[in-house]
Amino acid sequence: MTNTSVETWTAHLEIEGDDYGTLEIEGDFRHGEWYAPTGWAYFCSCCGRVWGTVRISGQRVYPWTITCAGCAKEGHNLEVGGSVWLQWERSFNEALPRKALEREFELLLEEWDRKHDPVLAIEAQLERAGVPI
Repeated sequence: MTNTSVETWTAHLEIEGDDYGTLEIEGDFRHGEWYAPTGWAYFCSCCGRVWGTVRISGQRVYPWTITCAGCAKEGHNLEVGGSVWLQWERSFNEALPRKALEREFELLLEEWDRKHDPVLAIEAQLERAGVPI
């Protein structure tokens, strides 16, 4: 009989050069066996930086293209820029350390302010147009 209980691997989260601690990530269950998940690097296609990483010992790291917070403030985003939240990875989101969740909340508030505060919206438009404020 195959062991189908969930297996997890310890991952290390780093965002913008700051240590956000470790979390347990579920593996992939395929063909009756558990496989370790891969790590990933958050890559900003606007500025070309890797602004965050999720590393699992002994595993490859693959790039995921998600806009960084800096480029998002310039209007280059479809998602909340700088966010590590992955809509398709519920177990990852649930395992995020509190420090990372607090950062996510701050990013969401900044995004909301930019979209709902008329002064911030005008400032953002001027910045995108290269007009000094």
